[in-house]
Amino acid sequence: MTEHDTAHGEFLLRFLQVQDGLRAAALSLCGDPHQADDLFQETTMACWRSYDRYDPERPFGAWARGVLRNVAHAHWRKQAKAGVSLSQEAIESIVGAHAACDDSGDWRIEA
Repeated sequence: MTEHDTAHGEFLLRFLQVQDGLRAAALSLCGDPHQADDLFQETTMACWRSYDRYDPERPFGAWARGVLRNVAHAHWRKQAKAGVSLSQEAIESIVGAHAACDDSGDWRIEA
């Protein structure tokens, strides 16, 4: 087994544990299931591309949400050019609300 295979396996194990939460956060950020799918897919690819920078001493979910936050900022900057925007504060608030779900595994957010 190569080092790449090992990293791939570790990534998959970690990612599968947080994917539902990331998908829920993406939907909370967009409100549109199709845009949320795109945001989730972009986040998945960004996580994989930057996995070598992940510190295994830290929670993977928090790191992955940080990647989602960065992808969301880029998404909303592009959307702002089309006249649609979401503030950085709103993005931080939404992603932060989903952080509370890490331990419980309950991805429903109280209003």
